[in-house]
Amino acid sequence: AAVINNLARLYEATGAFPQAKSLYEQSLEILQSALGPDHPSVAASLNNQGLLYHQFGDYVKVEPLYKKALAIYEKASYTNHPNFADTLNNLADYYLGMGDYEKAKPLRTRSLEIREDILGPGHPDLARSLDGLAKFYTAIGQYVRAETLVLRSLKIREEALGANHPEVANSLETMASLYKELGNYEKVDLLLHRSLEIRQKFLGGTHPDVVKSLHKLAEFYEDAGDQQRAKTMHYSAVKI
Repeated sequence: AAVINNLARLYEATGAFPQAKSLYEQSLEILQSALGPDHPSVAASLNNQGLLYHQFGDYVKVEPLYKKALAIYEKASYTNHPNFADTLNNLADYYLGMGDYEKAKPLRTRSLEIREDILGPGHPDLARSLDGLAKFYTAIGQYVRAETLVLRSLKIREEALGANHPEVANSLETMASLYKELGNYEKVDLLLHRSLEIRQKFLGGTHPDVVKSLHKLAEFYEDAGDQQRAKTMHYSAVKI
């Protein structure tokens, strides 16, 4: 099951949704049969499926998978484990995307507290919770708090992983969203282009995250009134 799960992650990372979906389902079936339905490894598998469906836009299936994973972790007293924090953060991502800020905030905060307690203040996994909380504060207009969090996230990732790691691109994109709300278009342009360049270099030119970067740039140029550049970015994304 572990080998199949890792192969599924590889397919997911390269944008091959059908192959990843089939393998995750196969891995889950083995784990449930061998370990029982309430084992933490089953919860981790459900979390991975939720991430996959979220990434590829099958939103109806996302929330039940995350909730089932959290229930298993809680039943197994796994609530002070990094995997539990991951699922909390992922469910918060879903709620934030749906505009349900009231449900997203406590999940973000709890995820951050668990990761900081277990992993320490400089671990790269902590940056995911910081980014997530920054997105929440940006969405509700608390920009100073959002900036503090995303700057900390960026610093952690650059120091732990290097300045050109794909996870650094995630922090740059979060920061760009914040500065877009503040109207600092010059910074937004620089941050989104740097994020795109990192993803193209390390993930390849046809990766889903590269498409995401191109769409972000297109939306930015549309808002800035540069329709020609927006069209170019949209065309590049659609072509991939």
